[in-house]
Amino acid sequence: MRIFYFILLLTFTSCTTVKKTEPTEKTAEGFFFGNKAYFSIGDGSSVDVFQSFIQKHNEKDFDGLRELIADSIKISGPKGKYLVGADQHIAYLKEWLSSGEFTWEGVWGAPIKFMGVDDGSSTVISSLNVKMKVADSTSYINDLIVANVKEGKINQFWVHQREYTPTELAQINSVGDGSE
Repeated sequence: MRIFYFILLLTFTSCTTVKKTEPTEKTAEGFFFGNKAYFSIGDGSSVDVFQSFIQKHNEKDFDGLRELIADSIKISGPKGKYLVGADQHIAYLKEWLSSGEFTWEGVWGAPIKFMGVDDGSSTVISSLNVKMKVADSTSYINDLIVANVKEGKINQFWVHQREYTPTELAQINSVGDGSE
């Protein structure tokens, strides 16, 4: 009788297949309100591209930046700023960054993949502290950047800025480097 149960068990286990299922809203790590768009953790290689992109900003390495952005890049910045194309982006950065010293320091980030989008892209969402020294004035802001990466290049990003509260600024100024 044991042999019968053993054969029966083998039959059931060998005849079953593991079905790979696409993530659903029940298995998603995140969502957007109102439009049923869900996302899961994305490709880690997009994080490498994004971190290099930020480092090139810190170094004012415009040639290096040019290699990391798509020709048709689209940028939606704070206060309604909108740029299209690599040449326009680089020209804007050269002018803006020449006005002072700017340093981006990453706080956190995560790669995400939108479910149902099979275009080979991944998105990085990241929070960065920004130190801006212009003339004799130093200020700090926090950027939340959403960057879409495809084929090893940034092809679109959005910058959302937040001013620090007086308490946060006091903490930053007591440390002196803006990393708190």
